[in-house]
Amino acid sequence: MADDVVSAEVRLVLTIGGGWKLTDERREPIEHLAEKLRSDELEVSIVPPEPMRGVGLIFGELVLVYVVMKTVDNLTNRALDALIDRLTEPIKKWARDRVQERLDAKNARIRGTTVVVMDEEGRQIGPTIRVTAEPEGEPQVDVLPPPSEGEPLVRRPMPRPEEGDRPACT
Repeated sequence: MADDVVSAEVRLVLTIGGGWKLTDERREPIEHLAEKLRSDELEVSIVPPEPMRGVGLIFGELVLVYVVMKTVDNLTNRALDALIDRLTEPIKKWARDRVQERLDAKNARIRGTTVVVMDEEGRQIGPTIRVTAEPEGEPQVDVLPPPSEGEPLVRRPMPRPEEGDRPACT
C-alpha cells in the first residue's frame, strides 16, 4: 500500500444497511469480509447500524464500507484511488462467494448482495458492487462507478459506535 495512505491514518468501518439488526448470524459474514480487508496498515472494525425509519421491503443484503480518515488533506486523490482499487477485488470476491453460498444451500433464500464504499459523511466515494444470481445460474458481479457530479446521492452517515467502542479517527 502507498505510504501516503498509511500516513493518513485510514481505517475502515463496516456495517449493514436496510434496517437489519446486526445479529450473530448477520455479523459472521461481515467478519469474513473484515478479515479479507484487514492488513498491517489498515484497521477494520464493525459497528451496528443506525436504526432506520420508514424502511420498505428490502430484497437483498446491503453492506456499507466507510473509509475513515484522520484528515482528508493527508490522503491524496491518487492514494484514495489506490486504496479503493485495493478494496474492490476482495469485496467482489467476498460478495460473489456470499451469493454462491446461498445458491449452494438448497433451502436458502437467494438474495443479492450489494456493497457500497463511502466516506464517513455518507458520500459514495467508491464503486457499488452488486452480485445477483438466478437459482440455477452463476453469481453475476456488476461494479458500478460512484455517482457523477450533480447526480442524486443517498447519504448514510457512518453509524457512531456506542460508548465503550473505539471512536472514529479524530
